[in-house]
Amino acid sequence: MSAGAAFGAERPAGPISELTQDSEWKIDDRYHPINGSGGGELLAKWENGVLVGKRQSKNGVEEISFRLAPGGEMLTESIETGANVITLIWRRQ
Repeated sequence: MSAGAAFGAERPAGPISELTQDSEWKIDDRYHPINGSGGGELLAKWENGVLVGKRQSKNGVEEISFRLAPGGEMLTESIETGANVITLIWRRQ
């Protein structure tokens, strides 16, 4: 993504809850400690053009992936926690 690019999210149907989570991703395929309330460790790496993050904490394992569509007009974010999967579609505005 280029600096200054704006993306908007399509809101899924159903109740919405807000969660803000900041973490620094070191993309080197190694686990690094996460500072803050959640704690745990975070691994980030590229897999065939997809940025993948795996977070291990006392609450279990969460995998997050980011796929940028050709042309850069759409970003798909997928968050998998156990059997639950959330997919967010971000479109450039």
